[in-house]
Amino acid sequence: MSSDSASINRLLLDQFENTLTHLLPKGKKVGNEWRVGGVDGSAGESMQVSMSGATAGRFKDFANPDVKGASPLWLWSKVRNITFSQAVNEAKEWLGVKDEDFGVRKGRAKSYAKPDKAGIRLSQPNSPVMDYMVVTRKIDPIVVAKAMISEVPEGNAICFPFFEADQDGKQVNVHRKYLALDRPEGKKVTWASKGTKRCLYGKNLIDENVSEITICEGEIDSLSLHSWSIPAVSIPNGVADFEWVDVDWEWLARFERINVCMDMDEPGRACALEICKRLGLHRCFIVSLPEKDVNDCLTSGVSRDVMLKCLADAKAIELDEIKKPDDFRKEVCDYYETDPSTVGLETPWSDTLGWRVRRSELTVWSGFSGHGKTVGLNQLMLHLVSQGAKIMDASLEIKPGMTLYNMTRCAIGRKHSPRAEVEACISWLNESMFFLDCIGTVSVTRLLHAMEYARKRHGIDVFVIDSLFKCGLNSEDYGSQREFADKLTTFCNNTGAHVILVAHSRKTSNGNELSAPTKSDVAGSSDLTNAAFNVVIFWRNKNKKIKLDEAKEANNAEEISKWMDQPDGKVIIDKQRFGEGEEGTAMVWFDKESCQFHTHQYKVIPYFSVKPA
Repeated sequence: MSSDSASINRLLLDQFENTLTHLLPKGKKVGNEWRVGGVDGSAGESMQVSMSGATAGRFKDFANPDVKGASPLWLWSKVRNITFSQAVNEAKEWLGVKDEDFGVRKGRAKSYAKPDKAGIRLSQPNSPVMDYMVVTRKIDPIVVAKAMISEVPEGNAICFPFFEADQDGKQVNVHRKYLALDRPEGKKVTWASKGTKRCLYGKNLIDENVSEITICEGEIDSLSLHSWSIPAVSIPNGVADFEWVDVDWEWLARFERINVCMDMDEPGRACALEICKRLGLHRCFIVSLPEKDVNDCLTSGVSRDVMLKCLADAKAIELDEIKKPDDFRKEVCDYYETDPSTVGLETPWSDTLGWRVRRSELTVWSGFSGHGKTVGLNQLMLHLVSQGAKIMDASLEIKPGMTLYNMTRCAIGRKHSPRAEVEACISWLNESMFFLDCIGTVSVTRLLHAMEYARKRHGIDVFVIDSLFKCGLNSEDYGSQREFADKLTTFCNNTGAHVILVAHSRKTSNGNELSAPTKSDVAGSSDLTNAAFNVVIFWRNKNKKIKLDEAKEANNAEEISKWMDQPDGKVIIDKQRFGEGEEGTAMVWFDKESCQFHTHQYKVIPYFSVKPA
């Protein structure tokens, strides 16, 4: 269960009579209502609270019309005479709900630079900046003042200061974004402070009693909404950057409803959908506007009532909507116009394997024990990180520290490195790698909760589960394995993430591993490989070592040379549902120093190197 306020309301409603007894013990149940004298808890029937049905949680004090609301948390705040934000925290404590991270870990918290205090001043009366904000953009001057809109000394660029409350509740400037007044050839010119914390813009303007907020696409859009007295914040860095979700996760948890109001264009719509998925479909609603963006609505004279109706009419997203072929027109045309070999993230063996890591797919990663599955997986994760992907490794057999040792060795490309270089490599990985901090068996339920949390908060692109039989499933319980595979494919479809599930190959009857296994040899239910989009198999050429040892013992230089040129193993794509369903094999050579597999002998890729000072 999520710990955001919408979820807390549901928990309170699930035991609403207990909640009301706790808050208003002198009240009494009369039919479908809880009746009490008022928010002071006195006996009587002046105040009525609906207990069930579509109106559950609504309350009104007929002796005091200002006392009314529509959710248990608002009732809690009125009865306790505290802010809505404080009510959320009190209710969570009473329910025993903790802010769970489900064991998802990364390294040290990111440190941020502080914006340079010099170089800006508050916007001046009748200045070009003030004229632009108030006359051109029609922002309420009181809102401009509250937002502490500033300008550069030359007066030709606006500075939007981003604020965040520190531990003492004091608002601190953590980031700055600039907008030039001049637009060469009609193009906007923007820049921002470097290395600072890119949180949501406008958090300092949101009162502690606000339970519904609107997220929009730009700072001017959010100030436009404030000009209608509508609480709003803005994403900090365009529609493609979602780092703010992690940064503001706890702050956003207090809101019962989030209206997502992006620009009315294709990138805006795509961003709105992703925000809803990340922050929770149960509390996010997509807004449609009568103009291209919020400020266009303000400058064209759209009234506050019309804007409030747009918010009230905002649509929830349903993942299982019934759709018509026209809804998939663009996707179908893209299949025709896109080369399948270019879709997704490259692997270290893409040049000959013909397989990439694509969105919304489940891959079964298999092979005999000791044949290089884990080593190859470490290299694959590094290859994906180097392309900008975020990875969560649920390695239930190997401690995260050992995995990181092997990954840093692979990343740097050698077995021994100075401590400073290793630490720099860990800092590089810290931006993209996350671990499920659990060794041993973990339940499917806990694992999926951790994955859902990590996808929403951190935007994980690829999940690695190592391995199937550390997920609390009996090796003979094929029904549970089939259900697990179904849940994983559903997770992939709903989130767009890629999941790699490690499942060992069965041992041969005679113990001979000289021939590569196939997807039919994957241990467990055949439903695993049936459900998977891809089956990738790692196989080590053990015959090479046997023959090399024999040749060296016989001092046969010709045989030694012959077997040295033989590959150390194969990476096999034994199933691929995408495109034309090609299967293929990559012959690979292994470099012990770097723990890397490559399709060319003696090749090593340094995924990380320390930049010269």
